[in-house]
Amino acid sequence: MTTPNLIGKSGLLPPSEKLALSFVLSL
Repeated sequence: MTTPNLIGKSGLLPPSEKLALSFVLSL
């Protein structure tokens, strides 16, 4: 359920935050 907006924001986050975000999105 990823949107271009979320993907764009995730690109600005540190690696750890990107992992946390991808984990939340996978639920």
